[in-house]
Amino acid sequence: MIVTRRRDLTLVLVSAAPLCLATLGFATWQYGFDDYWYLSLIPSMALTLAFATTAWRPALASAVLLVAVVAAQPARLAQAMTIARLPEYRLLVQGSRAIRATAGSVKAIETEFSLPPTTDPTFVYRVLGGEVRGDASLIARIGADGRVSYTRRAELTP
Repeated sequence: MIVTRRRDLTLVLVSAAPLCLATLGFATWQYGFDDYWYLSLIPSMALTLAFATTAWRPALASAVLLVAVVAAQPARLAQAMTIARLPEYRLLVQGSRAIRATAGSVKAIETEFSLPPTTDPTFVYRVLGGEVRGDASLIARIGADGRVSYTRRAELTP
């Protein structure tokens, strides 16, 4: 695709370039991955594949791609209902709102329920304007029912 469309720099920059950069970035990434990270690459992938497959026989390739896309839709919709779901998010929002209403800053937020490894339990609280500070004395704990409890941690002195 890059070879056949090399004179159209804009097209290469919106199709193949993001894929190359993402491949380079993810090749060096050493932490966990989330499925939704790849969603922003879908338009670039679709453009790259469409232009690459229609370069030789545009009419035939276009018809085959159209049939493939239409045939794949039911399976794609069923699969889409299974990704990027976080039922615990409701509890995080409920708990974060309660924490923000009673505390301007906390040392940490813990949960009694498990979260995916890449989920930050403090994110919603920080979006609501709360601060997570190392010098704060309260640690908030969001329960499995969404209720919040606090523990006061004394600072360790040498």
